[in-house]
Amino acid sequence: MNYVVNTSTTGTQYQVTVETQDSSATTLDGPTNSFYFSICQNSCHTNTYHIPWSSTVSTTTNYTTKFTTATTTPNNAKFKLTFPTGFNIESVTFSTSSDFDGGFTLSTTSQTIILQRDSQGTTTATGTKYFTLQNITNPSTPSSTYYAILETTDSSDNNIEGPTRIRFSISSAGLGLAVSPWPIFAHDVKHSGRTTTDGPSYPAVKWKYSATSDIHKTCCTITPHMPQFLLK
Repeated sequence: MNYVVNTSTTGTQYQVTVETQDSSATTLDGPTNSFYFSICQNSCHTNTYHIPWSSTVSTTTNYTTKFTTATTTPNNAKFKLTFPTGFNIESVTFSTSSDFDGGFTLSTTSQTIILQRDSQGTTTATGTKYFTLQNITNPSTPSSTYYAILETTDSSDNNIEGPTRIRFSISSAGLGLAVSPWPIFAHDVKHSGRTTTDGPSYPAVKWKYSATSDIHKTCCTITPHMPQFLLK
C-alpha cells in the first residue's frame, strides 16, 4: 500500500491486523495480528538479526546482533541492546564486532547492555554491522516471540537510530549456533575463517582432489600459532 503516514509517536510495539471478508463483510479469515514492528524517531536499523549461538533454554551462550545502519556512527556512539525479562546479562562481556575501529566499553543497566565506542576510532560509514556478546544466560521458558530492542545514540544519549525491535526464538531443543570451536561455515557470522583454537602441531595433507570446474565456498582457516591452510 502506498501513502501510509506513520504515527508521530515512536514505539517498538506497533502491530497491524489483517482480516479477510467477503462482499457482505462476513469474516472469512482472521483477524490476525502481525509481529511487532517499530516506528523510529530518525531511522530504524534494517536487515536485523539477533542470533543466539545456542537457543536452548537456561543455557549460557553468545549472541550476535547483526544490522544495517542508514546513518553514520560517531566514534563515541552508544549501542543500547535491551533483552527481555528472564535473560540474565549480569556476566556479559564483549567479544568482537565488524567495521568499527577503536574499542568499546561495556556497561549494563537493568536488562540493557550499553556498548560505547571509546573515541579512539573514526566515524563509521553506513552499512552492515555486527557485534557479538558473551556469557548471556537464556530464560527457562521457550518462546518463538522474544524481542530484543536495539538503539544507537550519541554520547549524550540523543537518538541516532532505532529503537528497533528484533524478533528471535528460544526453544527446549535449541535452534541457534552450536557452542563449539567452529559453529558455522567459516567460523562466525562474518565468515572470517579465524579461530582461537590451535591447529595441529604437525600439519599434513589429508587428501587431494583435482577439480574439473570452479570450487565455491572454500575457506581459509587462520589459527593463533599456525599459518593459514585451506579447507575444501
